[in-house]
Amino acid sequence: MKASATFATLALVAACTAAPADQPPPAGGECPADTLQHLLGEPEQAARDLAPQGPVRIFRTGDALTMDFNAARLNIEIGGDGRIVAITCG
Repeated sequence: MKASATFATLALVAACTAAPADQPPPAGGECPADTLQHLLGEPEQAARDLAPQGPVRIFRTGDALTMDFNAARLNIEIGGDGRIVAITCG
C-alpha cells in the first residue's frame, strides 16, 4: 500500500513538471516561432539580427539549458555548422 501511494505521488509530480521545449505555446502566447521558420538553414547571424519582442534564447546544439518553460520565449538552435537548425517556443 505504501509503495502504491509513493508511486502515485511520483506520477503526480511528474505530470506537473515543465512542458517540453518543443511544445507550442498556449493560445495567446507571444512567441513568434511559427513566423520565423523561413530562417531555418540560415547562418547564425540571421538569428542575431532579429529584434523580436519578448525573451530570446540562442544556443548551440548540445549546450546545457535550463528546463523551465516560458511560452513567450523564442528558442533558436544553432547547429555545428553555424546554421539555424530549429526555431521553437518554450
